[in-house]
Amino acid sequence: MIEAISEHTLQINAWIGLCQIDMRMPDALRRRGYRIDIIDPDFVQDGEKVNPDLILTSPNHHHVIVVECKNWHINGDQKEKYQTLKDSPRILATRGLVRGVDPDDFEMDMSYSTVHDWTDHDYLENDETFAVVQFDFDSPDSNVDLLSGYQFDFDSLNDEFPIIVGTDAIPTDYFPFDTQEGDKEQMIISIFQSMVHLSLTEGGFSVEELLQDAHPLWVDVGEEKKQEFRTRVEKIVDEHAQKGLNDHLEKVQSNKRAEWKVVSKSVQALQRKADEFIDAAKARLEQSELDDDWEQDEDDDNESADG
Repeated sequence: MIEAISEHTLQINAWIGLCQIDMRMPDALRRRGYRIDIIDPDFVQDGEKVNPDLILTSPNHHHVIVVECKNWHINGDQKEKYQTLKDSPRILATRGLVRGVDPDDFEMDMSYSTVHDWTDHDYLENDETFAVVQFDFDSPDSNVDLLSGYQFDFDSLNDEFPIIVGTDAIPTDYFPFDTQEGDKEQMIISIFQSMVHLSLTEGGFSVEELLQDAHPLWVDVGEEKKQEFRTRVEKIVDEHAQKGLNDHLEKVQSNKRAEWKVVSKSVQALQRKADEFIDAAKARLEQSELDDDWEQDEDDDNESADG
């Protein structure tokens, strides 16, 4: 199992990879016309907040897959919300969360996914109204398969499984970090790499530009999740980066937004200082000032969470 990111974020990358042309992963879902429409959207249906991890759309098949990535726990209230959504999916189109389908003529499947074996776990309660996709990346014959009895209503889609991956090194660069506790180290590393990159190419950066540079699919992230990212990155840069980088960077106001400009005569010095900070940050992760703001690694630790 890949340890650099959380299991939750690993699953998001795996789903995205199945929708891409990428030598590192089979494109089983892409060949069926599926694409990622939005990552971590947040919307309200019937007065209830709904917050899946991914929405995949195949205009060719007039079909949508709403995905929730899990470790172990499934919240009962959450299942009810998704059942309501499945019974009346039109809101996905009217809210602009899916594209390329007729709002009145598409079908939706709900799928949970996990990197664990759920075969013998009774919390599924024999509720076969949703699919369960299991990612097995630990065995020599890595694969993506459906849990027996928990398949998609769209029968043709079921024919794609099992999907043989054949490697334990799936791409994790589509969605390199989330706001999960297990992604903290990768977020720090990615943001500082983007700081150096934008300093070299643009002479400075804003928080928004850092995230656009660090997250290849930033444009597809839901707005509420984007704001969580901005808050964390602002803290990394403002409260931590300047402790070692303030001799090389200067915070300025440009077009009513905060930006960092390079003031050091030596960009190489900035690179060295950034590398030192990354090493120091990794060494003190357990005592990091970011700890209180970081989400736990899944809703196993917070049963009221939606994703």
